[in-house]
Amino acid sequence: MLNTDDGIHLQNAIFSNLSPPSNIFPAADIEIYTHTQIKSTHDEQLNMLNDIIANLSAKRTEAIKNIAIHELSLFNLKSLSAPYRRLPAEIIGEIFMQCIPNGTCEHNLDLDAWFNLVQIFTQVCYLWSSIAKNTSRIWKYLDIELNAQGSKKAIYILKKWTSTMPANNLELRINSCHGITTMPRAKRFYALLNNNQHLKTLTLTTGGWYLFTHLRALVLNNLPNLETFYISEHTQIAGGGALIDNLIYLRAPKLTQLSLTISFMGIFDARTLRNITILSLKCSTYQIEDFLEFLRYCPNITEVQICILRTGLISIDSNPSAITLYHLKKLYLYLHEDISILLELINAPELTELILIRQEGNSINSKLDDIILFITSTKKLSELNILGTFSDKEKTDFDHTFQRIHPSIPCIWQGACEPFTNDPFRNQFEDDETTSFAENNPETENNLIELGME
Repeated sequence: MLNTDDGIHLQNAIFSNLSPPSNIFPAADIEIYTHTQIKSTHDEQLNMLNDIIANLSAKRTEAIKNIAIHELSLFNLKSLSAPYRRLPAEIIGEIFMQCIPNGTCEHNLDLDAWFNLVQIFTQVCYLWSSIAKNTSRIWKYLDIELNAQGSKKAIYILKKWTSTMPANNLELRINSCHGITTMPRAKRFYALLNNNQHLKTLTLTTGGWYLFTHLRALVLNNLPNLETFYISEHTQIAGGGALIDNLIYLRAPKLTQLSLTISFMGIFDARTLRNITILSLKCSTYQIEDFLEFLRYCPNITEVQICILRTGLISIDSNPSAITLYHLKKLYLYLHEDISILLELINAPELTELILIRQEGNSINSKLDDIILFITSTKKLSELNILGTFSDKEKTDFDHTFQRIHPSIPCIWQGACEPFTNDPFRNQFEDDETTSFAENNPETENNLIELGME
């Protein structure tokens, strides 16, 4: 160690810019040696401490890992008695439904998000997958809008749906007011339905001549289990002529329910219609033969709804032939000023229930004589139902005359309600027949799927 004076001289030399005297260097060498020894000692102590800390850190990491393993084991063991394990599958399925917007992909603006959410349910575990795939409400409906710009997106969505859906009794709703502009696009779209075993209900809503394109593409495919088919034209402008050439080629051997809302229904041959048992006709034709010819090709119908959407119904034949519907049990007729012509030409010997629905501006008493005459020709009618809003005087006048002639047939007034509650077109033509689809359905554009440009 340096004495006090040498230490002072050394410190002054260190903190000075002057050249140190030569007698300072021996003292500096002694001081360097001393600090080197002390630093070496502390380095050894630090290394020892680092080794100890590293060892403890490794042990700490191992302890944390072991704790996590045991926590997971405890969680899994405790989950054996968790309340959710005792939930019935129906409750879990209902939880899934609450997580999905609107419960199904119907009217869902983001179908990709819907599919991604559904895939979560099917990939968590076997139980969830089984419940999700057997909750038919999740998969049952697809409501899709087709247009010239978005057909590529529509094809992608339908392909994903048809490849994913595991449930039966599926329903596809296609809205195409603006149509698919080319036949190749239509063929690619409907080809995805070919030999589909799950599709039971198909709704096709188009505008004008686009119906021709859709049906031509659709009939190229086999629909082995299709049972219900709804067809509707929004614009009601002669597009129904497509049925003449295309509906007869529809390959749907199990089709039994058909609903048509079109401009006219001229048809020359319809082997497909022979299996129809429930039929809804809403037609803007002026010719009575359009109704009669169509009914003539449906010999097995048991339930019919007829709605005339135009006034001035005429016959191109001076003496049109009447038609006998031997299996008809239930007949829905909208009270139209031209309904008398149909009543005169329809025979239904097995009819048991007649339902009359009021159309705007038509009085039931003005048709009373025709209704009574028609009922008199039916021998098995057991009930007359009248739907719509009527004044008390109208009801009283009708009941008085009707019960006097047919006292054994009850007349039931059911207020303003619609008969075919599952008919998607039942509310579109209650007022002005020229009212556009958008005016009758102001929320349609917000509810249906808007697809992007191709």
